[in-house]
Amino acid sequence: MKYNNSALQILHVRKDDSDVYFCSASNLLGRVEKKTLLVVGSLPRFIVKPPAKVIVLLRGTLRINCRVSGDPKPVIRWKKQGGQLPVGRSQQINGSLVIRDITMNDKGNYICVATSAGVLKAEAVTYTEVQKDALSSSSILDSHGSKYSDQLNSYLDPVLQSPGRSRFVRCWHAKTNGWAASTFHSNCDG
Repeated sequence: MKYNNSALQILHVRKDDSDVYFCSASNLLGRVEKKTLLVVGSLPRFIVKPPAKVIVLLRGTLRINCRVSGDPKPVIRWKKQGGQLPVGRSQQINGSLVIRDITMNDKGNYICVATSAGVLKAEAVTYTEVQKDALSSSSILDSHGSKYSDQLNSYLDPVLQSPGRSRFVRCWHAKTNGWAASTFHSNCDG
């Protein structure tokens, strides 16, 4: 540690140098004392960085993971660019942002902010796109107009309402299982 009349310099700084430091000055008019907090640590860095883009279904659940390390341990908070997080539908769980019952207004940029010692900061942005249905990006169905995709979405709606309890499993693949209609029906009926 070096000290002269106007500066304190700590050489080879270590974590145990973290402390409150006082500086006092006095003259004929009086005495002034100021304190400053020195925190020695490492900048927050992402262990699990959120993806740059997420696509979520209307009425579904959005989950964006964000994990950060640092010393002292960073605090993670989420914010929405140009707005606020949905009240009553959003929560932060172990650094992840979870938004239930997604609406079209939920599209946009969500920012994971990691702060360590109230000063050191890291941010990551995820753009969230909301799709009205699971098939909104089907080039096969889109080539036939909306009639078929609307009909299929209406059929699949009960499954899409509860994505946590449902999953899709391929029952037939023509190239693997064969092209015969009887093969399709024996694998997929029911």
